[in-house]
Amino acid sequence: FPFSGACDTATSGNTAGIYSEALGMALPGSGTLPAGSNFQVRAAKRTGMQIMQLLEKNILPSDIMTPEAFENAIRVALSVSGSTNMVLHLIAIGIEMGVEIDFDTFDRLGRDTPTLVKLAPSGPHGVTDLDSAGGVPSVLKALGDLVNLKAKTVADQTIGEIVETRKVSQNSQVVSSRDKPVSEQGAIFILKGSLAPDGAVVKASGVKPEMWKMNGIARVFEDEEAAIDAIRASDIEENTVIIIRNEGPKGGPGMREMLGATSALVGMGLDSTCALVTDGRFSGATHGPAIGYVTPEAARGGPIGLVRNGDRIILDLDKRVLDLEVENDEMKRRRGEYQPPEPRVKRGYLKHYADHVAPATRGAVMPR
Repeated sequence: FPFSGACDTATSGNTAGIYSEALGMALPGSGTLPAGSNFQVRAAKRTGMQIMQLLEKNILPSDIMTPEAFENAIRVALSVSGSTNMVLHLIAIGIEMGVEIDFDTFDRLGRDTPTLVKLAPSGPHGVTDLDSAGGVPSVLKALGDLVNLKAKTVADQTIGEIVETRKVSQNSQVVSSRDKPVSEQGAIFILKGSLAPDGAVVKASGVKPEMWKMNGIARVFEDEEAAIDAIRASDIEENTVIIIRNEGPKGGPGMREMLGATSALVGMGLDSTCALVTDGRFSGATHGPAIGYVTPEAARGGPIGLVRNGDRIILDLDKRVLDLEVENDEMKRRRGEYQPPEPRVKRGYLKHYADHVAPATRGAVMPR
């Protein structure tokens, strides 16, 4: 039955609640509270009261959202198998705060941030399990010296003071220790290569081990609907790399989620033999070999727009590589022949948006 709240998984909304707390912009413990609980009602009231105190003290968001705070937020989100959408969100918030964050920031931090919690759909635990295990403070404590403890928060305490004073569970069944992590690296990888020169994003924690390396054959679709139809019609062979393009911020326009395609892929049992690559984005509920946020997108002249049926695509998560195996001379020929598709929107606000939106590597924001 319909009820308040969100899914009990690492969806984009739940991930935002978690990283907002680690960023210092939400009260301690509020990021994982069960919907409809008395705890949530009290947290909402406390939040309103705290906002008034922050106003009286003239404490601004820019005082809290420092580069160190953003690193804390990224590390925590990576360690709990958060949604890939956090990459866009935190880059965009950083731009508003004047803090430089890009795909490389996530790559750098992800390489030495362990995965400590496998939230669904990557693992067995729900957000309520994490809340019962101490919530975000438990994760911050488990990350230890990877976290900047001097970072300020809206609670008028530092992260270190919150971790020290708040009752923190040591439930190793939910929050692993750094000595025995779920994985030694963060849950989200940034891939680069000839298919994604500026980067692409994948939730590696949700990819089956046998799909970490793939040498597959491209099957190209110009939008998500065509790909869904082919998947549901069992018209996708094993070892296929499904390419869905023209779904980026500019090409969409709007960069919608490819949730229908990824759900169909998993539902048809193809996530052990096929991958999906797109310049669109994904839902936090997405799992399987789904590589998105490919930049440059097709509408900006990216290589994904030049892929043809039958091309060979190389995926290697260990090396963080996403390559299009086509000779340079052939790519030059294709680029010379390339005719971009007609814009889907030719007037109004969405036309203005498509003309001016930044790429995914810049948070898909609009210029001021």
